[in-house]
Amino acid sequence: MSNLTCYEIIADCAIPCSFCKMPETAETGTPTTSKVPLPNDEYLLVHWAKVESAAERLRSRVTT
Repeated sequence: MSNLTCYEIIADCAIPCSFCKMPETAETGTPTTSKVPLPNDEYLLVHWAKVESAAERLRSRVTT
């Protein structure tokens, strides 16, 4: 797994996305979903979930 964040890999940005729910998901352990508007009047459904490795380290998982 890369040391890069999802916003660096997926969005090619230096800071987290304004709609990011990963901090909330990591804190509560509850998966979170958001419908994110795109510039072309479409929406992207994004899911965040806490995933732990065998070494019990937190991994973030973002699916679109």
